[in-house]
Amino acid sequence: MLFEDIRVKVYYPKISFRCNPELKCGICCKIAPADLSEDEYLRLVDAGYRRFAYKVGYGVYQIIRKGEGCIFLEGYKCKIYDLRPASCRAFPFVPAFFDFHERVLVSLFDPKAFEFCKGIGDGEMDLDVVYDCALACRKIFADRVKILADFRDLHEAFLLVALSTPKKIGMITGSPWRTQCYCCGYPLVISEHYKIYKDMLKRDFKDFGDYLVCEKCLNNDPEETRKKLLFNPELRKIVEEFIRF
Repeated sequence: MLFEDIRVKVYYPKISFRCNPELKCGICCKIAPADLSEDEYLRLVDAGYRRFAYKVGYGVYQIIRKGEGCIFLEGYKCKIYDLRPASCRAFPFVPAFFDFHERVLVSLFDPKAFEFCKGIGDGEMDLDVVYDCALACRKIFADRVKILADFRDLHEAFLLVALSTPKKIGMITGSPWRTQCYCCGYPLVISEHYKIYKDMLKRDFKDFGDYLVCEKCLNNDPEETRKKLLFNPELRKIVEEFIRF
């Protein structure tokens, strides 16, 4: 599923997802309180909330726990549902990697959700739900870039976030050179946890010993292909578009 207007491509198994307080779940609100970006934190402050989060890093806050879960969880309902941060709105999807060939952010249904979410079932996914989650995934990705861009060149910050994301979510394990394409960063050796995507995302590759190169990057010299994909002027325009989110 590709949403061209926000440059996000979404993959998910054949399932349905619906978050409803009547399910009496709320487990995602209890596992770990959500992270907030600076703008999300300030939006809640402007809405009149106080002492609901603490700073855990540059530009990143975490919502305080109260009892078994998030301070905003009352019974099985969220007090700030319309103002909830992107890390909540994205669930059960995660930003997984940036596809430098298609120049889109790829988001995946998080396999961990199968272990506890009562909202997952048989049937077809509501496309409005998928779009909203994709939009939130894009914001999460863009916020990570913005934080790094305060200390580094914007394009360099984008590349660091894009190429490290598969490892961050556990999609790959071990050395990126032996699990991702050297030229474009595409995840080639997917972890067991993400095995449901092995057929959906499968891409043949060649092993060069020190690194792997995917089938889409094999036509030319790896160094030239890497340079063309990661450092071209057109990509720089896309990067600027991503952070103006």
